[in-house]
Amino acid sequence: MQAQAFHILVIVLFVATFGEASLSKLAGRETPEWFRNQFKDTWMGKLPLPLMWWSIALMELAVAGLFVTAGVRMEFQANVANTFTEWGCLGAMFIFISLLFGQRVSLDYAGAANSFFYASFSGALWYFILNLPK
Repeated sequence: MQAQAFHILVIVLFVATFGEASLSKLAGRETPEWFRNQFKDTWMGKLPLPLMWWSIALMELAVAGLFVTAGVRMEFQANVANTFTEWGCLGAMFIFISLLFGQRVSLDYAGAANSFFYASFSGALWYFILNLPK
Protein backbone atom coordinates (compact mmCIF):
# COMPACT_ATOMS: atom_id res chain seq x y z
CA MET A 1 0.00 0.00 0.00
CA GLN A 2 2.84 2.43 0.77
CA ALA A 3 4.49 1.66 -2.58
CA GLN A 4 1.19 2.36 -4.31
CA ALA A 5 0.79 5.73 -2.55
CA PHE A 6 4.40 6.65 -3.37
CA HIS A 7 3.83 5.80 -7.02
CA ILE A 8 0.67 7.92 -7.16
CA LEU A 9 2.51 10.85 -5.57
CA VAL A 10 5.32 10.61 -8.15
CA ILE A 11 2.79 10.67 -10.98
CA VAL A 12 0.90 13.65 -9.50
CA LEU A 13 4.14 15.56 -8.80
CA PHE A 14 5.39 15.30 -12.37
CA VAL A 15 2.01 15.90 -14.02
CA ALA A 16 1.65 19.08 -11.98
CA THR A 17 5.24 20.20 -12.59
CA PHE A 18 5.53 19.56 -16.31
CA GLY A 19 1.87 20.05 -17.16
CA GLU A 20 1.84 23.55 -15.69
CA ALA A 21 5.26 24.46 -17.11
CA SER A 22 4.40 23.38 -20.64
CA LEU A 23 0.90 24.82 -20.69
CA SER A 24 2.07 28.21 -19.39
CA LYS A 25 4.70 28.34 -22.16
CA LEU A 26 2.16 27.34 -24.81
CA ALA A 27 -0.41 29.84 -23.47
CA GLY A 28 2.18 32.64 -23.62
CA ARG A 29 2.56 32.07 -27.38
CA GLU A 30 5.92 33.83 -27.57
CA THR A 31 9.49 33.50 -26.42
CA PRO A 32 9.82 35.79 -23.36
CA GLU A 33 12.32 38.60 -23.36
CA TRP A 34 14.03 37.31 -20.20
CA PHE A 35 14.84 34.06 -22.06
CA ARG A 36 16.38 35.99 -24.95
CA ASN A 37 18.37 38.18 -22.53
CA GLN A 38 19.68 35.16 -20.62
CA PHE A 39 21.49 33.88 -23.71
CA LYS A 40 22.22 37.09 -25.64
CA ASP A 41 25.92 37.20 -24.66
CA THR A 42 26.57 33.47 -25.13
CA TRP A 43 27.20 31.24 -28.11
CA MET A 44 23.69 29.85 -27.61
CA GLY A 45 22.36 33.35 -28.26
CA LYS A 46 23.37 32.88 -31.88
CA LEU A 47 21.03 29.89 -32.16
CA PRO A 48 17.29 30.27 -32.88
CA LEU A 49 16.09 30.95 -29.33
CA PRO A 50 12.39 30.51 -30.13
CA LEU A 51 13.20 26.99 -31.31
CA MET A 52 14.92 26.28 -27.98
CA TRP A 53 11.96 27.72 -26.02
CA TRP A 54 9.35 25.72 -27.91
CA SER A 55 11.47 22.56 -27.75
CA ILE A 56 11.50 22.85 -23.97
CA ALA A 57 7.73 23.39 -23.94
CA LEU A 58 7.10 20.34 -26.14
CA MET A 59 9.46 18.13 -24.12
CA GLU A 60 7.67 19.17 -20.92
CA LEU A 61 4.31 18.44 -22.52
CA ALA A 62 5.52 15.02 -23.68
CA VAL A 63 6.78 14.12 -20.20
CA ALA A 64 3.52 15.30 -18.63
CA GLY A 65 1.73 13.11 -21.19
CA LEU A 66 3.79 10.09 -20.15
CA PHE A 67 2.75 10.59 -16.54
CA VAL A 68 -0.90 11.19 -17.43
CA THR A 69 -0.80 7.94 -19.42
CA ALA A 70 0.77 6.18 -16.42
CA GLY A 71 -2.07 7.43 -14.24
CA VAL A 72 -4.76 6.43 -16.73
CA ARG A 73 -3.18 2.96 -17.07
CA MET A 74 -3.12 2.83 -13.26
CA GLU A 75 0.53 1.80 -13.22
CA PHE A 76 0.48 2.17 -9.45
CA GLN A 77 -1.44 -1.10 -9.21
CA ALA A 78 0.53 -4.24 -8.49
CA ASN A 79 -0.32 -6.07 -11.70
CA VAL A 80 0.49 -3.19 -14.13
CA ALA A 81 3.99 -2.55 -15.51
CA ASN A 82 5.57 0.83 -14.68
CA THR A 83 6.58 1.52 -18.28
CA PHE A 84 5.23 5.06 -18.69
CA THR A 85 6.25 6.15 -15.19
CA GLU A 86 9.80 4.95 -15.80
CA TRP A 87 10.05 6.69 -19.18
CA GLY A 88 8.53 9.81 -17.63
CA CYS A 89 11.18 9.90 -14.89
CA LEU A 90 13.93 9.47 -17.48
CA GLY A 91 12.36 12.20 -19.62
CA ALA A 92 12.21 14.52 -16.60
CA MET A 93 15.87 13.82 -15.90
CA PHE A 94 16.73 14.64 -19.54
CA ILE A 95 14.81 17.94 -19.37
CA PHE A 96 16.53 18.98 -16.16
CA ILE A 97 19.95 18.09 -17.59
CA SER A 98 19.14 20.16 -20.68
CA LEU A 99 18.13 23.10 -18.48
CA LEU A 100 21.28 22.63 -16.41
CA PHE A 101 23.41 22.85 -19.57
CA GLY A 102 21.71 26.06 -20.70
CA GLN A 103 22.04 27.62 -17.26
CA ARG A 104 25.73 26.78 -17.11
CA VAL A 105 26.29 28.32 -20.54
CA SER A 106 24.52 31.51 -19.44
CA LEU A 107 26.52 31.56 -16.17
CA ASP A 108 23.40 31.04 -14.03
CA TYR A 109 25.19 28.82 -11.52
CA ALA A 110 22.44 28.88 -8.90
CA GLY A 111 19.89 27.78 -11.49
CA ALA A 112 22.26 25.07 -12.73
CA ALA A 113 22.70 23.81 -9.17
CA ASN A 114 18.92 23.59 -8.77
CA SER A 115 18.59 21.77 -12.08
CA PHE A 116 21.30 19.33 -10.99
CA PHE A 117 19.30 18.59 -7.84
CA TYR A 118 16.08 18.10 -9.83
CA ALA A 119 17.81 15.85 -12.38
CA SER A 120 19.29 13.77 -9.56
CA PHE A 121 15.93 13.62 -7.81
CA SER A 122 14.25 12.47 -11.05
CA GLY A 123 16.91 9.79 -11.47
CA ALA A 124 16.44 8.62 -7.90
CA LEU A 125 12.67 8.45 -8.38
CA TRP A 126 13.21 6.43 -11.57
CA TYR A 127 15.38 4.01 -9.59
CA PHE A 128 12.81 3.69 -6.80
CA ILE A 129 9.90 3.20 -9.21
CA LEU A 130 11.96 0.60 -11.10
CA ASN A 131 12.51 -1.32 -7.86
CA LEU A 132 9.10 -0.91 -6.24
CA PRO A 133 7.70 -4.15 -4.89
CA LYS A 134 4.76 -5.34 -6.95
